[in-house]
Amino acid sequence: MTQAPLIEQIAERVERLLVRHDELRRTNELLAQQLQALTHDRDNLRSRLMAARARIDSLIDRLPGASAATAAEPPLDTPRRRSGACSAMKQVEVKIMGQAYLLGAPEGGEDRLHAAVQRVDAAMCRIRDAGKIKARDRIAVLAALNLAFELGEPAQAATPAQEATDAPALSVAEQATLGALLGRLDQALGDDGQLL
Repeated sequence: MTQAPLIEQIAERVERLLVRHDELRRTNELLAQQLQALTHDRDNLRSRLMAARARIDSLIDRLPGASAATAAEPPLDTPRRRSGACSAMKQVEVKIMGQAYLLGAPEGGEDRLHAAVQRVDAAMCRIRDAGKIKARDRIAVLAALNLAFELGEPAQAATPAQEATDAPALSVAEQATLGALLGRLDQALGDDGQLL
């Protein structure tokens, strides 16, 4: 297979990627608006809840003999401590493929947990982004297998400099096409910002 059809394939895929990028940016803007509306609704409900609690507390204070009974009880907002073996574990919230998980980490092990989460997230996102598999559980199994396989491999991967010397030389036209594609990608992704 010659280089020209390969570059044409890359150009076609870049075009599809840019169209998808525009769609995702519009979807992200809509989601951000929905998130803002929901946040406003949540804050409104919280303030109404606080007002209702204040009214209930004032009504309870008016009841005869209620002041002695309520003094012994902790307020509803006071967190209760749990006893048991989990006291040495710290709860850490992480995101894998955009979904939040609450995980336990031993004291001082948060950095190692975050590093492991990043590896798993990257492996799962690579599989998802390939587009062939959509089910989260299948993606997780394949990512686990890939990570286990990588752990078993000897560390003899080629460096990027070695790979670059093995690549065939491109013509001036091919380099110009690739340069234009890279410029379009940089332009599209450069002002992308953070989603949500």
